[in-house]
Formats: sequence, C-alpha cells, structure tokens
Amino acid sequence: MRKIKLVIPKLTHPSLNEWIHAHWAVKARYKQDWDGEVMLALIEECGVTKLPRLIKKANIKIKYYFRVERLKRDYDNYSPKFLMDGLVGRVIQDDNDKLVKVEWELSVDRKNPRTVIEIEERR
Repeated sequence: MRKIKLVIPKLTHPSLNEWIHAHWAVKARYKQDWDGEVMLALIEECGVTKLPRLIKKANIKIKYYFRVERLKRDYDNYSPKFLMDGLVGRVIQDDNDKLVKVEWELSVDRKNPRTVIEIEERR
C-alpha cells in the first residue's frame, strides 16, 4: 500500500469563520491558492513526471502547524475543505466518505508553520 506525504510550507487552512464571511472573490482565491499549493507539494514529493496514479480508498491525516498559539481555536473550524478539493483528481479519485477517511489535528510551531498531509492507500 502506498503512502504519500505532502508538506505545504508557511500555510495553514483558513478557518470556516474566516471563509464564510469573506467576499466571493476572496473565497475563489482561497480555493485557487490551495489547489496550487497541493500541486506544488505533490510535484515536490513525486517529481513532475512521476505523479502517482489516483488512489481509490485512503486514510488521510492532516496536521496544521500554526505560527501563533491561541487559547481557543475551534477544531471544527478547520475542516480541510480546500485541501480535499485540491487532492481530488491529483492524488485521490474522490473524497466521498465511503472511500476516504479524513482526520486533522491542530498544533503550533512558531518557527515553521505549515500543513502536513499524509495519505495512506487502503484496501
């Protein structure tokens, strides 16, 4: 079974509160930015000419490393919507709940904020 680890440097997913109150053009930009970042991370991991064949079933673990620690950061506000949209068609076939199980974790790294995505193919 294959494992792919993608690292998106200096970037963490916007919170749903931030996203929902944004102008439609800003929302479109978030999606476009995350699509691009996922593609860059995939090229960094696999190379331009060796992009992996699409995975049908997967367990995906996402860890957000924020620069700033807050007393209160709502876990459910960081649902990885843009990340998952960026993975579909590039790494995984579909992100429906029958095929893909997703978990995410929030952490802090003041010196190296980033998003780490681990994709493990399953049967």
